[in-house]
Amino acid sequence: AARRSGVDRVFLHGLCTMALCAQGVGQIVADGDPERVCRVAVRFAAPTPLGEPLEMQLYDAGSLGYAFEAQCAGATVITHGRVELR
Repeated sequence: AARRSGVDRVFLHGLCTMALCAQGVGQIVADGDPERVCRVAVRFAAPTPLGEPLEMQLYDAGSLGYAFEAQCAGATVITHGRVELR
């Protein structure tokens, strides 16, 4: 299906990429407790190639929670990421 749509590699579904990012943020700022994550929002910027490392930058956004971006295989795959905690 990826090749038929013009992409030469298999890639993760966007929601899977978002879930991996949310899990990573939760590990770092919520002591690994997924119950503390109450809202996640992202902009999907590019497909995430399967099997490549996903790297994130996490920023404190004050009372709004945390902001993040993610890159994979030299491309930014998530922008405007936000996580709010309980």
